[in-house]
Amino acid sequence: MLMLSTPTALSYSADGPYAGAKTHKDTPMTQRKKLLKPRLHGEGQIRERSDGRLEYRFYVKDHSTGKSVRKSVIARTEKELLEKMRAAQIENAQGKNFQKLKITLEEWLTQHAESRKTSTRPNTQTQYGLYIKYISSIGKIPLQDVTTQILDNMYQEMARAGYSKSSITHTRSFINAAFKRAIKYGLLQHNPNTNTEIPAVQQTKIAKAVPQEEIHTLLEIAKTTRYYTLLYTIISTGMRHGEALGLKWSDFDWHEKSVTLERAVILVQHKVAVSGLKTSNSARTVYLHDHLIQVLQEHQQQQEALKRNNPNWTHEDWVFSTQDGKPLSQNNIRKVFKTLLTQAGLPNYRIHDLRHSFITYLIHKGLDPKTVSSIAGHADTRMTLDIYTQTQESRKRLAATEIAGFVSAQNPEQGANGGQNKKPRVS
Repeated sequence: MLMLSTPTALSYSADGPYAGAKTHKDTPMTQRKKLLKPRLHGEGQIRERSDGRLEYRFYVKDHSTGKSVRKSVIARTEKELLEKMRAAQIENAQGKNFQKLKITLEEWLTQHAESRKTSTRPNTQTQYGLYIKYISSIGKIPLQDVTTQILDNMYQEMARAGYSKSSITHTRSFINAAFKRAIKYGLLQHNPNTNTEIPAVQQTKIAKAVPQEEIHTLLEIAKTTRYYTLLYTIISTGMRHGEALGLKWSDFDWHEKSVTLERAVILVQHKVAVSGLKTSNSARTVYLHDHLIQVLQEHQQQQEALKRNNPNWTHEDWVFSTQDGKPLSQNNIRKVFKTLLTQAGLPNYRIHDLRHSFITYLIHKGLDPKTVSSIAGHADTRMTLDIYTQTQESRKRLAATEIAGFVSAQNPEQGANGGQNKKPRVS
């Protein structure tokens, strides 16, 4: 940021060539221009206008564009000019220049999303677009005028409109990152989002775990389709279905009985696209049990036979592919999954619930949550435990029934009233 130094050439020396001059008008025009010229490099330029007033010109950097913008202050006397120059210096140091005030919240969030384009997945960019739409009610407010109260009110509006806690939380995180960037570039002095609060939102989506017997029923129905290996892989490893669709045969190490997750197949504007994984924790090695390896290798053999009989095969090495070797669509897999549930007479689960079932089963069997979190690719162990807790509603009901037997247990010598009617002993 350009720091303005106060020029020292605005005083008139008592013993100089213009001794006795009280104002700039007491000196000849050409001499006054020399007299008023700042002495230090970068201070700007002081000149006398044709109407006799003094003008100080200087440049400030517009951090939103990276360009220098000329500004000026005008005064009738040296004293007034000095005061205005000092005020300009303070405003510039505080980041208050007119270019910054023109940037609205919506414009800055759009610029922030654009700056993240090379480091985020395409579907993340799509989410950024949604977050910007969510804040449309305050989007036209100048960036520097956005306050904590304005943001809190907006989050409350989202809650009343029925947005989930997750949507509000992610929107708040996006705005927070954008404000931090604005501070970094000198557009803001503080972050008004820091002290905002996520409003209380009733949980509408509860994670479900598919019971073991229903998983067996689902897999029996799926055996008659070419999607059996995909579903069996998701259930056996806890992968997100986008991660499973992103597997290539080169990712497997049969000797180590493992697979390395490196990519995902996602949807971007309703089109199939290959992307990086959801988070850095999602990049992981998953170990395979023997029967899964057998199922996968049989699937590979079937795929090789399909390749030989199809001249249009793309040879892109996808484990789960279309009849031409192209990656499968998440939407199509969801539709197939719903169809299989209907054929099996099962409740309306989501395909993501198979992942929840995997997590719940491991924790229930005694595996520590941190290890389960690492296997699942969660960024935080709390997320793993939250899924486990939400899927345990039936066990909570069972616990309530069991505790009744515990508190109702009575001493055989006592009656139903705890021995209150017992006859006193005769001494």
